[in-house]
Amino acid sequence: MTSYIYDRNRCFLFSTKRPATRNATTVAPPSAKDGMIAVWGGETWTLKPDHRRKKMHNVITGITAVVTQAGDPPEGWSLDRADVDAVARKQADIASVYSECKSKIAERYPIDYQLQIATGVLEDKDMLDWMADMFKEANKKVDNISKDKVVTVDWPVGENAKPKDKPTVIHIPKGI
Repeated sequence: MTSYIYDRNRCFLFSTKRPATRNATTVAPPSAKDGMIAVWGGETWTLKPDHRRKKMHNVITGITAVVTQAGDPPEGWSLDRADVDAVARKQADIASVYSECKSKIAERYPIDYQLQIATGVLEDKDMLDWMADMFKEANKKVDNISKDKVVTVDWPVGENAKPKDKPTVIHIPKGI
């Protein structure tokens, strides 16, 4: 009888003629194409993308880590460094819009005057209306920068998730 051995992440390793051990099954895995790996689910095998030992990048922090499990990277991570750079550019664009808005306000109204209005010492409806319009304009610009098309990806929940665990639906920005 042939036994099919899998690792701690349930990824197929090899077959042997020895009796089944703790990390083994007698169910044969499917043939895996390049870039895929058979993963044991407790009763059946499934094929998943195999990015193990590749670098993945956090699209928010830019931290780089090595993929250790089969499947696509989790939410907020990408195998493509360009995704991280695109997010950073988008964040810089948004910061620039708000910085420009604050500069326009500071040019028109000195900070001490703004503080007197904010604390209620003075009232200036025209100033407040103008500032509100400035922020509305800035928010429209940010909305245009922030619009993302998304794709849905299934990913097992948690680091120790078993393939039988219910996947969670995540959204990864597309084309950023």
